[in-house]
Amino acid sequence: MQSGNKPLDSVEKAHSSHVLPLLQKEDALEKSAQSHPVLLLSPAEHCDLKPNMMGHAVDNGKTFAESYSSIQTEEAIMDENTAEFHAVRNHRLNIRAMHRSRAQNLRTTPVDYDHIIKIMGRWNRWQIRLCIVFAFVLAPHIMNVFLNFYAMYLPKHWCYVKDFDSEKHKSIADMEWNSWEIQDIVAPLEVASDTGKSIRSSCQMYNRANYHHLSHLPYEEALEAIDNHNESIISCNQWMYDHSILRDTVLTRWNIVCANKAWKLLLYVGTSLGGLLGCALGGVFGDRLGRRRTALIFGSFGCVLSFILPFSSDFPCLMIVKFASVMCNEALLLVLYVTFIESVVDMDRPLMLTLWQTVVVVCRLLLVLMAYVLNSWTNMQTVIAVFSGISMIILLLAPESPRWLIINSKHSEAESIVRNAFHRPEFLGTMAKWNIMRLTKSVEMTKWLMIIITFWIMAALQEFSFNKQLKHSDDSSARLSSNLHEHALILTVINIFAVVIFFSLTKYFSRNNSLVFLFCMSGMTVAICAMPKTTSMRPELVMLVIGYVSTSVSKWLLYLMTVELFPTVIRCSVIGLCAFCSNLCVTIISVVITSTGMEENRIPCICFGLLALVCSAMISYIPMCKGRTLPDTFKDTLSMRPNSPDLNEWIPKSRFIEGKFCCGYCPKRWVLAVLCHIGFAIAFGIRCNFGAAKMRMFQHHEDVYRTKNHTNINESVESHGHGGLVALVESSFFYGASISYFPAGIIAAKFSPVRMFGFGVVTLSSLNLLLPVAFSNGFIFPIIIQV
Repeated sequence: MQSGNKPLDSVEKAHSSHVLPLLQKEDALEKSAQSHPVLLLSPAEHCDLKPNMMGHAVDNGKTFAESYSSIQTEEAIMDENTAEFHAVRNHRLNIRAMHRSRAQNLRTTPVDYDHIIKIMGRWNRWQIRLCIVFAFVLAPHIMNVFLNFYAMYLPKHWCYVKDFDSEKHKSIADMEWNSWEIQDIVAPLEVASDTGKSIRSSCQMYNRANYHHLSHLPYEEALEAIDNHNESIISCNQWMYDHSILRDTVLTRWNIVCANKAWKLLLYVGTSLGGLLGCALGGVFGDRLGRRRTALIFGSFGCVLSFILPFSSDFPCLMIVKFASVMCNEALLLVLYVTFIESVVDMDRPLMLTLWQTVVVVCRLLLVLMAYVLNSWTNMQTVIAVFSGISMIILLLAPESPRWLIINSKHSEAESIVRNAFHRPEFLGTMAKWNIMRLTKSVEMTKWLMIIITFWIMAALQEFSFNKQLKHSDDSSARLSSNLHEHALILTVINIFAVVIFFSLTKYFSRNNSLVFLFCMSGMTVAICAMPKTTSMRPELVMLVIGYVSTSVSKWLLYLMTVELFPTVIRCSVIGLCAFCSNLCVTIISVVITSTGMEENRIPCICFGLLALVCSAMISYIPMCKGRTLPDTFKDTLSMRPNSPDLNEWIPKSRFIEGKFCCGYCPKRWVLAVLCHIGFAIAFGIRCNFGAAKMRMFQHHEDVYRTKNHTNINESVESHGHGGLVALVESSFFYGASISYFPAGIIAAKFSPVRMFGFGVVTLSSLNLLLPVAFSNGFIFPIIIQV
């Protein structure tokens, strides 16, 4: 026994009359402890005591403190300097220490937030208000992303000559000179690199000394007065732009044309790097600081930078502000997306992502209308910056993600949010903090992460390829429209169609099967579009639109799969990592293609298409995510493995397949395989039956023609051998097959596929027996039977 413990100084002395009862009580306690061995357990044995049956940690600190205080209160009546005092005190402390439960920092089972929402109601005022708040916050930042389409728009331009400036010289307006006539006087001819036609140069001009004199002449006289053969050619220092579409853009404001084209690539690289850094920072800060706090921080900085951007004085200042603005915008969008998905249960996640894409489409429509009305990039950027500031005020109304609060042991805040939303009882739950590096401890999750990142890179490369082929152009080579507003409107309509397809795929089909279909479609279309062009542009345009829609839907589906696959503790970090890797690859590829002059080379497109087909074969390694709750921990994610007990219990087993057939020697699956082969042989035999019988049927009618009257033969041949009717009979079998594919899949999902297959073979054989009788009564009944 130790005797060095000191009593608390704050305990007051009790009355001396209590000394004798205390000593008597202590002797009785010591004898009781010696007569009961269970009271004398060793500390090592006592450490193995289990918590209570409810699974909650027992807070024994308070109980022990109260007991300790009571011990000292009773012992205070004794003299502190006597050996008896220390013996009694230490003996009682040891007895109490042996019998009290060891204080443990146990973690309870994670709170099933999806189950709470299902019990409280999937849609109520809180979630509707949350969707409205997110929509208003999301709108200006989505518009800020697509504003780059207008900011980098390069209108028609030509060299500026001050003598032909109609604003400075009224004579130009009086002579009614137009831009094309001025170019005939100023610009020399050159061969276009893409079309091979002769056009007026937009980067060089004649060094004439009599421009002032020519500007005061009519166009025809000025054209006769010039001598292009004896004039030298110089590069332009200033340019004039066609302001019919937009009055100003980033390229026109800083003259990023001709010799300054390298600035455009530099601006693109800076913007891409800002997006990469924003994805990384948004993911890390979203998991560490919280979704709402991260969105407020990056959104506030982005709002200030959006105000500064239109008023940048020089190009380096523009580069810095644009880099920081894109970084903040990407980080905010990433955090908003994760919070958007985390606020609903598994059944509503496709719907929420559809609402997200609907907001994107509406923002694109508003941006088209804004560009048409304002006709200036500076004005558009200023208006969007004002809306961004308002959206940050609206974001203050949104709460923090309860999932993130629960997983980071901030239960009081999460409880307050849930109580305000649903008015339900409190809940408990604590979890440790994790980071994305914990993924490396699991081979399965590391493999899934590598595959998902590959999918993201492939989708980004294909999107880059389709956007490059569907880019706007002012000449006849434009795919959609030469008008900028019509081009943007057509792309918006295509995106509306893509939203409808996305909602249908997520509602009626699994994620994996949908991705296989989309990857195959986009891969084949991008590879086909990379083939040599034909005279007709319509088939190629149709393939481009199909590939563009497939790529857009697959990208949205990848967002949904990534959210559903990885746990709450690292969800933002994983999405940020995937977006970072995909944008980095697109940036590198675009810089390589632009710097090496491979813009018209079709080899990259073929490579992207082959990569999509390879990715479609890798989807089988990703577990099924549809119909599951969002995982909150690594353990929840690993339960999605095919060999997981939870998943095996979720998938019903077929007792018919596992049973034995004959004396336990022949499994039923072997019998089923043989019968399926026989059934397919019968089905394909019946399919080819009419092709073989047709030859004999027509040969029979030719023999009749030789022996019977000519008039009778003509009637017989007309009723049996008409080419259109014969073709209809031959194709009717395939019409019926194409019609029945989709209903057959639905019926097979509802009933046993084995029994449906047997019923189909029996029905097909029975109907085939009626074909000879049906042919004797015309072609209507055979067509019906074939269908």
